[in-house]
Amino acid sequence: MLHSVKYSPDYFISRSPEIIEIARQAKNVDSLRTSLAKLAHEMMFEAFEEYDAFDAGTIMRVRDCAKVIVRMMTRRSEERAHFSVAEAIRDTALGKSRPDFTPAFYADLTHLFLGLQGRGPGKAFSDLHLEPSRKKDREAAIERSGQLDELYDAVLARTDRSMSGLRDAAVQRRKERRRHILKILGGTRKDWSDWKWQVRNIQRDVREIGKLVKLSPDEQAVIRSARKHKLPFGITPYYLSLMDNDPDPGRDMAIRAQVIPPKSYVKKTVEADQSGMCRDFMRESDTSPVDLITRRYPSICIFKPYNTCPQICVYCQRNWEIDDAMQPGAMASKRKIEAAVDWIRQLPAIHEVL
Repeated sequence: MLHSVKYSPDYFISRSPEIIEIARQAKNVDSLRTSLAKLAHEMMFEAFEEYDAFDAGTIMRVRDCAKVIVRMMTRRSEERAHFSVAEAIRDTALGKSRPDFTPAFYADLTHLFLGLQGRGPGKAFSDLHLEPSRKKDREAAIERSGQLDELYDAVLARTDRSMSGLRDAAVQRRKERRRHILKILGGTRKDWSDWKWQVRNIQRDVREIGKLVKLSPDEQAVIRSARKHKLPFGITPYYLSLMDNDPDPGRDMAIRAQVIPPKSYVKKTVEADQSGMCRDFMRESDTSPVDLITRRYPSICIFKPYNTCPQICVYCQRNWEIDDAMQPGAMASKRKIEAAVDWIRQLPAIHEVL
C-alpha cells in the first residue's frame, strides 16, 4: 500500500527532472527515443571513462541500466512489446492521464533512470563488504575471507526476514494441512506418497478446493471464470497443502500465484481466444521442425510425447496447446513418437533431449 502511494507520476517526475525536461522538449515520440538512447550511451561512456571516480558497483549499475534503456528505445522493442516506453514517459511529462500505468510501472521507470545515474535504493552487498585489498598472498586471502564472513551474515539477515519452509513452524503447518486434506478426501498417509492417488484427486472445482483451503472472493471468482472459459486448470492435493489456511497475508502468495491465475490473465487469454489470436508466446510452433519436437538451440531439443500435466502453472509456455490437467488423449500416437525419435536419431547436432 505504501508503494502504491509512493510510486506515482508525480514521484517519477520529481526523481527524474532531466528526463522529464527532455521529454517535454521532444517534438515527438521518435525524437524522444533518440534523445533518451543518446543520453544513456553518453552516461555509460562517462562512467567507463571516469572509472576511477566510481566504485565497481556503480559502474555496473550505470552500464546495465543504460543497456536496458537503449534497447527499450528501439522500434523493434516497441513493435515486439506492442508498447512504447518513450510514449509513456512523454505522456507522463506532458501530464496526460494514463490510468493503465500502475505504481509498479512508475517504480520500474524511477529506478531505471536513477540507476543510469549510478543511484538506487541502496548499495550492492559486494560494494559494502568486498572492498579491494592492498595486501597480498595469504594476508590478502585472510582479509578476503573475513569480508566473505561479513557478506554471509548480511545475506543471512536479509533472507531470515522471509519464512523458510524448513522452519519448525512451517513444517508443522504443512503436516496439519496434509492431515486436513487427507481427512476431507478420505485418504491415508500411504496414499499421500502415491502419485496415482495425487493424480486421481486433482482439484478443479472451486467449491471442492474451498473445502481444502480458504480462498478469497477474488480467487473464487477467477477460478470460476477460468473453468467457464475452459482454461487449463488443476491443483494437486500436495500443492494445496503448501498453501496456508490462515489469514496471515502474503506468506503463501507466491505459491498461490503459481496455479491460481490473476483476473487480468484470464481476461487477456479469453480475448485472445475470441479474436483468434495465437497464444503461443514462445513461438514454439515456429521452432517445431516435426511434430512433438521444439528446437530452439543448436544441440538441445524438447521432446513432447505427452501433452499435459497433473498441475497447470499459470506461466507455463505450453498452456496454449493444453486443454486441461491430465486431459484424456494427451499421449501422442505411436507413429508420431517414432517419427520424432527418428528425427532426433538422424540429427548428430542434437546432444541433449529434454
